[in-house]
Amino acid sequence: MAWYEKWAIMVIAAAIGVAGYNGIPWEKMDVAIWAYWVGAIGSIGSIAGAYFLGERQARASLHMIVNADKLAAHRKGKAILAVTNAVQANAFQAMRAFYDDGFDYLILTLNYDAVITRSLIEALANIPVHELGSYNAVAAFLRIRTAMGHFQKHVQRCMDQVESARDKESGAVKNGQLFDVISIRMCMEDIIESNKVLIREVETMEVA
Repeated sequence: MAWYEKWAIMVIAAAIGVAGYNGIPWEKMDVAIWAYWVGAIGSIGSIAGAYFLGERQARASLHMIVNADKLAAHRKGKAILAVTNAVQANAFQAMRAFYDDGFDYLILTLNYDAVITRSLIEALANIPVHELGSYNAVAAFLRIRTAMGHFQKHVQRCMDQVESARDKESGAVKNGQLFDVISIRMCMEDIIESNKVLIREVETMEVA
């Protein structure tokens, strides 16, 4: 109940009380009538007290339910963050092999695990994204999932091109993979920025 509704009830009750006071023939009141009045006033007070106590309990119960929902959403958000943080760490590992216009094949083979990458992409695909409960969080998560899919594709293309050319001795490969290298760096930036947004959104789910 809003504060102005409570004030309206109090004003109406006061007006009724004043009208009742002025309309009562006090000179004709005896002990029996006074006893009836005391009993009636006591009953009204009990009803009013029960009403306000029930309202307070209902408000407390609603607060507990809201907090329980926030806590559940926060736990789910933290679980999803564990996956996206692992995705970001996996991408960082592979990025050690890349520079502005090329990459080092040997470093890439040492730092990039295609099996783990595919497992992370599958984990992202299986997460019920609607449980994040926030437009910004859902949008950030979907950007991470999309960027990771492109990241895996472009990294694999770089490796396949080197292996098909059988040119591993020079180490650094600059010709033919520039598009893939640029795309990989863009995917990495998108994963980092989107994960920052997701972290902020999950932090706002904290129970008050």
